[in-house]
Amino acid sequence: MTVQKYNQADQTGHRPLTADPSNPDTIAAISTPQGAGGISVVRISGPDALATGKALFEPQAKSPDWEPKPRFMHLGFALEYNSGERLDQVLLTFFPGPASYTTEDVVEIHCHGGSALAKRILEQTLNLNCRVARAGEFTLRAYLGGRIDLSQAEAISDLISSNTQAEARIALSVLQGKMGHDLDYIRNSLINCAAEIEASIDFDDDVTGIDHSNLAFMLESSVLKPLNVLIKNRNKWLPYRDGIRLSLCGKPNAGKSSLFNAILGYERAIVSNLPGTTRDSLEEACIISGITCRFADTAGLGTPQDEVEAEGIKRAYSQVEASDLTILVLDRSQPLTDMDRHILQKTRNTKRIIAVSKCDLTPAWDLDVLRETNSPITKISSKTLLGFDKFLDKLTELITNGQPEPVPGQTVVNQRHADCLNAANLQVAKALNIIRNHGASYEELISLHLEEALHFLSQIDGQVLDDQVIDAVFSNFCVGK
Repeated sequence: MTVQKYNQADQTGHRPLTADPSNPDTIAAISTPQGAGGISVVRISGPDALATGKALFEPQAKSPDWEPKPRFMHLGFALEYNSGERLDQVLLTFFPGPASYTTEDVVEIHCHGGSALAKRILEQTLNLNCRVARAGEFTLRAYLGGRIDLSQAEAISDLISSNTQAEARIALSVLQGKMGHDLDYIRNSLINCAAEIEASIDFDDDVTGIDHSNLAFMLESSVLKPLNVLIKNRNKWLPYRDGIRLSLCGKPNAGKSSLFNAILGYERAIVSNLPGTTRDSLEEACIISGITCRFADTAGLGTPQDEVEAEGIKRAYSQVEASDLTILVLDRSQPLTDMDRHILQKTRNTKRIIAVSKCDLTPAWDLDVLRETNSPITKISSKTLLGFDKFLDKLTELITNGQPEPVPGQTVVNQRHADCLNAANLQVAKALNIIRNHGASYEELISLHLEEALHFLSQIDGQVLDDQVIDAVFSNFCVGK
C-alpha cells in the first residue's frame, strides 16, 4: 500500500510541499498528554498542513480525487510516509484558515491513545518539512494572527492548568473577552482625555481652553475608578484564582504531621512518637471550599541535633515566611516551653491560626495564655478527629477571606495584569494630581503621564509588543497547545 494514489506524489514517492525545505514554517506536535489514554491527537499547522495530512492519510472510502471536507472527521489510516505501511486507524480533521485555532490551515490526526503511535505519526510529519512546535507555539500563532489577544492566550494556559471550578470560571471569563471589554472602556476613556490635552498643546491658539475640572472628573470616574475595581477584585478573589500556600509549624512531636494527614484525608506524612521524624518539608495540595491549598508540613522547630536537622529548621522558617497562612500547632498535653513561646513570637506577624493539638488528652496548660495572640484558636485531636470540623470551618474562613466564589463572568486579573494596572493607575494619579494642583500649567507633563498609562494598559492585551513578556507568557504552555 502506498500513498501515491491518494496524494498525487511524484515519482520519488514524496508529496511536493509549498514551504521552503530549508526554512519550514509548518509545525506539528502531540497535543494530548503523554501516557495511556483513549485517544492521542497530532496537530499540524501552517501552509503545508493539508498537504502533510493528506500525505500521511489513506481514507476509508478510497477515491483518487479525495479531498477532506473542512471541519468533518474522516475515518481512515495513518501511514508511514516512505513505505505506505498502515500505522493506525485514525480520524483526520481539516480546519482551513483563517477560521481555525491558529488562523492557519490546521490538520488534526486522532489516533488511539498511548505515546508510541502518536510519536510515530509525528515522526512522519517531520519527514515532510514540518518541524516540532515549540511550547505554546500554536497559541502564539493564534495571537499573532489576531484571533486572540495576549490576555486571552494566558487564559487558555490558565484553563488548561485549572484545578478548581473557580479557576476555570475566571480563566473562561478572560478568554470570552470580559477583561478585554473592561480594558477597552478604560483605554478609550484615557485616549479621549489624552486627545483633549494634545489638542490644547498642538493648537493652543485655535482651541478653547481645557475645562480642567471636567478633565479631572473624567479621569477620576472613567479611568481611575474602573482601574481600582479591577485591582480590588484581584485582591478580593486572589485565593480563588491563584490558590493559597499554607505551612504547618511547631516544635517536634507537636502533632503537625498527624494534622497534615487529617487535612489531606490520607497518610502522607510518617507519624511517630520520636521527635524530628519530619526533617524536611513535605508538600501536598488539596481543594478546600473551591480553593487550591498547597500545604507544607515543615520540620519541627527546636534545638537541632545535627546539620541535617538544622537545615530542615532553617527551611521551615523560610517556608513560614513564604506562606500566605500559617497553622501553628501547639501540644496541649505537654507544658508550654520556651521554644513554644519563641515560635509564637516568631510567627506573630504572619496570618495564622493556632491549632491546639492532642485535646483528647489531659491538658497541661490553660488556653488563657493565648488570649493576647490575636489569632483564631481551635482545639483538635488528629487521632480522634475531635474538633476537626470546627478547625476546618475556621481555616476555610481564613482561606477565603470570608468571600464567596466569584460569579461567572467576573474579571480577576493575574499578577502580570495587576502590575500593569498598578503602573497605569500610578501614572493617571500623577496626572490627576497635577491637574488639581496646577491646572493648565503643565499640560505636556500631564500628556506624558497619560501616554505612559496607555502604554501599560496596552501591555496587558499585547497591543504593545514586548518580546520578553511574550516569551514569558508562552513559556508557561505545554508543547502542542
